[in-house]
Amino acid sequence: KRLGMPEDIHSWPNFADLDARNAVFEDMAGYAMAGFNVTGGCVEGECEPRRIGGVFARPELFPVLGVSAARGRVFGEDEAIEGRDGVVVISHGLWTSQFGSDERIIGRTARFNGRERTIIGVMSRDFAFPSAETDAWVPFVVDSVTQQQRSGFFLYAIGRLKPDVPFERAQTEMSGIMRQLEDEYPTNRDYGINLVTLPDQIVGRLFYLSLRFAHWYRQR
Repeated sequence: KRLGMPEDIHSWPNFADLDARNAVFEDMAGYAMAGFNVTGGCVEGECEPRRIGGVFARPELFPVLGVSAARGRVFGEDEAIEGRDGVVVISHGLWTSQFGSDERIIGRTARFNGRERTIIGVMSRDFAFPSAETDAWVPFVVDSVTQQQRSGFFLYAIGRLKPDVPFERAQTEMSGIMRQLEDEYPTNRDYGINLVTLPDQIVGRLFYLSLRFAHWYRQR
């Protein structure tokens, strides 16, 4: 409400409370948009530096979406920990365009924004979340500072409804929890929450966000 947008972004503490207090979602996942400069990892010699769109994601993202890697694997809870998060899952498009569809890609390292990461998975050709411009997914580590930043709004959220839970019930329950958080924390006043089905998200508002994000990272 406060932002005048039909979509909400969350702080980590708000997301964690929404996840813990609700009874309508099987699971929820948080993710944040990112951009990466990718270098290295080619079969022969050094790759040309390349700018791509990416996501910092909690490990729950892939199970919530009901997907797994086409090659290798996705990252798990034990890799969303500082010091153990040096892994990356890449898109089919990046695998083909940057790494020449090399069959030995799993286990190779490349630098993403200067940090060396091990490629552990390649997604299927038709996987594009949250947009077609997304080419890399890395673990989102919730550090001690992020855990305390109630007013740091940057996180997108997605959830899988429990069987037989109507969308309207989910909206009502989540709105009620958000009102509790508004009462408990002044920084949440007039913030609100809005649920959108994934098909509506993909063909509607997210299309606009994807175009805007594509423009953002291509200009850097």
